[in-house]
Amino acid sequence: MLSSIICWFFTEKKDSNIEKQQSIFILKIISLQLLLIGISNLLFDTFKHINYYNLVLEFVISICAVFLLFAILPYKKFDFYKALSVGYFLLFVSYFVDSIDQIFIHSIVYTVVMEKITLILAAVFIYVGSKQWMDNFKAVSLTDDLTEIPNRKLCREIIAKEILISKKQESPLCLAVLDIDYFKEINDKHGHNTGDKILKSFAQLLLQQIRKGDSIGRWGGEEFLILLKDVDIDCAYKSMNRLRNKIAQHEFGDKNQSLTITVSIGISQMNPTDDFESLFIRADKVLFEAKEAGRNTVKF
Repeated sequence: MLSSIICWFFTEKKDSNIEKQQSIFILKIISLQLLLIGISNLLFDTFKHINYYNLVLEFVISICAVFLLFAILPYKKFDFYKALSVGYFLLFVSYFVDSIDQIFIHSIVYTVVMEKITLILAAVFIYVGSKQWMDNFKAVSLTDDLTEIPNRKLCREIIAKEILISKKQESPLCLAVLDIDYFKEINDKHGHNTGDKILKSFAQLLLQQIRKGDSIGRWGGEEFLILLKDVDIDCAYKSMNRLRNKIAQHEFGDKNQSLTITVSIGISQMNPTDDFESLFIRADKVLFEAKEAGRNTVKF
């Protein structure tokens, strides 16, 4: 019965907007309340003396659960919505049945199923949904919105962690800083929309070209980082030079407009005393040398 009610409540047209969904939900809430009252009236006797204080308090809590259900409607596209919405709905059912429990003498089985088990399930779904929400929030806050790769904050975390691991394992580690050459001119000449498309395509190309286990991120603007694990500076140079050539030969953009770009790359290898800052500063310094050397160049 409970599963049927849940399926009925969450069945809706995919193209309905939020306002329409709210109106439908309200009608379904009222219909469900009348149904539960009708079932109780049909199957159970009533108390001679009604505890109106508990009735009103528990009814208000059930309505609060409905408000929570409405509040998360704009987040339907996120993973956490399904679990949270079911949790809030079950919370509503549990407290509403608990409120009319002050009017009707429900059987133990009915009380256990419609109040206690429903409340436990609500707690489980709300916990799962809340955890998914926090995971989604963390992922969004650490991901670059445009390129969908790690942002500056996550880059720092990843690289700092890998530095500690490499020191412990005494394995080599290199950091490459890439800067798209003359990117401002692309924005000025072709527009920021074209520039954004190039950045997205560029990030996807980097993901395709790096080795499994290596990491990339967007440091900011047209500057990207690549962390190369278990390679020394010579191997890193050869790898980045191949990548530089690959980028120069690649056409970026879409069918309507495609462009070629080049990159300048600076590489540094981790020293025993390095932390993120010192490793990055050295790579950024040689990146500047690559630009001074005419761009489309790899320096270390």
